[in-house]
Amino acid sequence: MPSFYIPLSGLDADSTALNTIANNLSNMNTTGFKAQTTNFSDLFYQQLGSTGSGDQIQVGTGVQVASNSTDFTGGSISSTGIATDAAINGTGFFVVDNNGSQLYTRDGNFQTSSAGTLETTNGQAIMGYAAVNGVVNTSGGLSDIAIPVGQVMQPSATSSFSVTQNLDSSSPVGTQTQGQVQIYDSLGNKYNATVTYTNLGNNQWSYSIAVPDTLTAAAATAATATILQ
Repeated sequence: MPSFYIPLSGLDADSTALNTIANNLSNMNTTGFKAQTTNFSDLFYQQLGSTGSGDQIQVGTGVQVASNSTDFTGGSISSTGIATDAAINGTGFFVVDNNGSQLYTRDGNFQTSSAGTLETTNGQAIMGYAAVNGVVNTSGGLSDIAIPVGQVMQPSATSSFSVTQNLDSSSPVGTQTQGQVQIYDSLGNKYNATVTYTNLGNNQWSYSIAVPDTLTAAAATAATATILQ
């Protein structure tokens, strides 16, 4: 009987592994799918006796499927051009509301419902922490994420910005270099502020910021400072 059972256990385990491979191949283009690997382990050995030197004589009784492990390594992220689609770069899951119970997914193919709720293609609401005035409260409970469809966020005037500029240290003293950066007023209007750098020598530059005359006098006041190169 063991002569039939042992090879049969190998065929059963190999059949499970082939099914796992087939499932991986059929879902290779499925968004958020995680491939699996079938792991094997030996069945118990039977001890038949010992050799003349005292070594045990053991005969294996076959092989079994120990587990199917899931590969949670993140795949490549590609742009879909859809504003509601999302992806996780690293570990973690999206939490979805399944009629009161929470499920987890890596599939970021989302859409908005007629009520403005962010949801999966199956209609399950995406959950997250609530935010008040842009501050996320991670100590609170999870709730459905609602996108304010048709609502306009109040504009905020630019209060600070940063600029990265290449300056030529070999240029003559007095040389000026300009760059521009976009800023916004309290009504959401966009302007280009001009930053002028002047070579003072000894690896020092001064800069001044000028904004269009259409802004208020207080906002249009130029700023000057000295920077080290």
